[in-house]
Amino acid sequence: MKGKITRTLINEFLSNDKEQCLYDTQLTGLHVRKRGGRKGIYYLFYRNSAGIQRRPKIGFCNLLSPDQARAIAGKWLLEVASGGDPSEARKIERREAKLPSTRLIFGDVAQQYLENHLHVSAQQTGRKGTYKNYKGQIESHYFDVFI
Repeated sequence: MKGKITRTLINEFLSNDKEQCLYDTQLTGLHVRKRGGRKGIYYLFYRNSAGIQRRPKIGFCNLLSPDQARAIAGKWLLEVASGGDPSEARKIERREAKLPSTRLIFGDVAQQYLENHLHVSAQQTGRKGTYKNYKGQIESHYFDVFI
């Protein structure tokens, strides 16, 4: 189905039970997809500079107006035209946002393990070689990767 995406057209589109897409005639690549339920989601279709097809989600129809979705899609298309890839940039941002917390958690746990468990155990049993061996392995192999 094609037409200028408006609130009225979206409401008519969502009242239907079929899974389908509503393509915007005003901005190429912008469309609303409805699956199963009655929620519509704005998407943008584009190809990056390598020719790979992307369909990132812009947002839900009940949270964004068609004009807001068009504005976001327009910014993304400008970025694509200048050689960027907004979808890949978002993936990288999400991946980097997760890494620091993982690194901090692993680093804290490893440090506690070395100090509270291995060091105490080595002092009690007199096996300081095991402590040095484990400490060396953790510091040389795991801290390089996670910290």
